[in-house]
Amino acid sequence: MTFNRSIAPLAVTAVCALAAADAWRGRWVGDDAFISFRYAKNWVGGLGLVYNAGEQVEGYTNFLWTVLIGLFLELGLDPVGVSAALGVLCFAGTLGVLVAASHWMRSEIEGAATQAFVPIAAVGWAACFHARIYATSGLETSLFTLLACLTIVGAGASRLPLHWALTGSAGVLAALTRPDGALLLGLAGLAALYQAARERKLGGVLAVSAPGLVLLVYAAWKLSFYGDLRPNTYYAKSAYLSWWDQGLLYLGYFFRSYWVLALGWPLAALAATRGPTAGLQRTGALLAAAPALYLLYVARVGGGFMFGRFCIPVAPLLLLGIEAGLLALPPLRARVLLVGAAVWLGMLFAPMPDLERGAQLGISDEWRQYPPELVARSRTAGRAMKELLEGTEPTVVIYGYQAMLAYYGEFPAVIEGVTGLTDAAIAHMVISERGRPGHEKKASPAYLQGRGVDFLFEFPIPLGPGGYTEIDFGPLKGRLVTYDRSLMASLKQRGARFTDFEVLLDEYLAGVQGVPKEALAADYATFRAYYFEHNVDPEREARFEAALATERAPAAPSPPPDP
Repeated sequence: MTFNRSIAPLAVTAVCALAAADAWRGRWVGDDAFISFRYAKNWVGGLGLVYNAGEQVEGYTNFLWTVLIGLFLELGLDPVGVSAALGVLCFAGTLGVLVAASHWMRSEIEGAATQAFVPIAAVGWAACFHARIYATSGLETSLFTLLACLTIVGAGASRLPLHWALTGSAGVLAALTRPDGALLLGLAGLAALYQAARERKLGGVLAVSAPGLVLLVYAAWKLSFYGDLRPNTYYAKSAYLSWWDQGLLYLGYFFRSYWVLALGWPLAALAATRGPTAGLQRTGALLAAAPALYLLYVARVGGGFMFGRFCIPVAPLLLLGIEAGLLALPPLRARVLLVGAAVWLGMLFAPMPDLERGAQLGISDEWRQYPPELVARSRTAGRAMKELLEGTEPTVVIYGYQAMLAYYGEFPAVIEGVTGLTDAAIAHMVISERGRPGHEKKASPAYLQGRGVDFLFEFPIPLGPGGYTEIDFGPLKGRLVTYDRSLMASLKQRGARFTDFEVLLDEYLAGVQGVPKEALAADYATFRAYYFEHNVDPEREARFEAALATERAPAAPSPPPDP
């Protein structure tokens, strides 16, 4: 009794506090977060929830998180620090929910309150390295995990209509945070129906359903603003295609490290069938069903490219499943301490993912790729580019981590060229062969030139030789995709160094009679895509057309145009 009332609560509090402190110490932010940050910045800037002004494309999958970041941006706060603080708070909140769930489950069992209190799920979650890693990252993972726990735990413990209303509210917030949260809300609704059938009262069903009206309003807004209930990311990530083999490999790769979590299913099923109360039985059923349903969806869409990110939200539920099953097997006493210690050690010493195997699967342990120095470099380079480009209206293409650069540079128009997250045309491309998950739709050079993209950046990976397309901005180097002479004249005045393509054209045209017609036609097609389709220059274009219409003898080929 003394242990339960003094040492155990203090030990649990210390473990949870240390875990939260470690999550804050290891805070990081990934490139995808800066997509949401730019949406949030444009929203508070009066442009709406858009990535580029005037382009209503839903390139995020975390509406509630993006809005929350926007509210703090309105206060003038840095989204990097805000997202880290919110994430750690949500991580701590999840620990609190797990501790509360442990108390509630013990209250369902006669005599359990007098036994040693060891909240197995909470200490296991505190020991989980990737739980602490995804407490930050700049993304919504930690918030979604908290809401998922509140929804499923609430659905197991709810008795009164007020409880069900709170559970439904948590489920709605989960669905607003990530669309797949609707799966958890649906399970909560089924639990309410089950209780209603047992008690012949509809109060719980009505209460859990009422908050869903918010989703109807949200859906109406999405249709009116974006024209589609599904986000652009649904198409960009090819979520409409089943990819079971990759998805199962993704799950297997995660559970190879966190194998302890797999014990949650049989033990939750044990609680569902042998729990001493209806409440514990319903909770056990939910703790078995929710992770299974959610991970089934993850497997169908092929998983993802970030190790564990789509498994983390249901991991606490599996830990609670272990605890619920243990409580269904009285007597408790030493077994609680032993199993609690085993789960804690199993999570604490879970092997790190095999990076070589991950590379073969197209899955990376993302936090390793985003040291704080990268964000600092992006901030410095982005702000320098913003100053250089002030008053101009370039369109740029970014790749991966350059979302940071686009955020700090505040470029007027940006195309994300690796996945098409923010571009509907790229997102709707048809793929003939599967590749790295979430990175299978890349913008072609022809598409970028047709969109009038001006340049891309060399940051931080150097580009290959570019010939006349190379440009040195000063803060960064890059490659011209098209040549807009008014923009280039402005950049030249500001110190940018590049090949003056108009001079190059004149030199080429001066010797055009010596260029074979086939080579001339190929060069002209290249020059049109790069220059003529983006500038009004009838005189030079007429000279090309006249040269193509002239019959002449073959001569030595001209130097190949820049790729």
